[in-house]
Amino acid sequence: MPQFIRPVEGPISRGFYYKASLYIGGQHAAIDIPANTGTPIKAAAGGTVYTVEYDRLSGHFVGLQHSDGWWTYYRHLQSRSELLFNESVLQGRTVGYVGSSGVSTGPHLHFDLWNKEKVRDDWAIFSKHGIWAVDPELYLGKEDDTMADGHAPGELHVSPEEWQEIHNNVERTRDLRTDYNNLLKAVQALQKDTLASGDVIKVELVE
Repeated sequence: MPQFIRPVEGPISRGFYYKASLYIGGQHAAIDIPANTGTPIKAAAGGTVYTVEYDRLSGHFVGLQHSDGWWTYYRHLQSRSELLFNESVLQGRTVGYVGSSGVSTGPHLHFDLWNKEKVRDDWAIFSKHGIWAVDPELYLGKEDDTMADGHAPGELHVSPEEWQEIHNNVERTRDLRTDYNNLLKAVQALQKDTLASGDVIKVELVE
């Protein structure tokens, strides 16, 4: 499954389980993150633009479709997003800016996370669209393609001690190459001066 980062930094003012008749099924089914108007909103994971719309309740909003049957929605944007339908979006890309469009009590991001499967009964509620709203707080905080040590796959991570050892090995190799080249030149000089007289040159390498 994709790993989701926080689309906006800041405390959550209203959680997934908040109840109000305004919401589908009477449950908030999302998280609200207050922020200053115009604060950039990041794509929580890489995906494809599923919808860029406006409605009376959500105001301007964007929906992204991700792998493994996941969707994210970003609502109450300041203005219509510049993203295009079916456009590919990388994790962390700006999808819009915090606003207060639609039915809103002030500038904030209303962020909801959905899956095609009912992940667990007490984590999700059913939507009339046939997908399940999931508590985003259970999944936020990890970046795509990041390993447990915080480095991306294929990224070389070397400690200062390891770098010093590599440097020392390179220096030793350089010294050995210099010694070998000097020895080779000496042998070639001896060959030129003495082989004509029938002398035999024997070279032994010692450690």
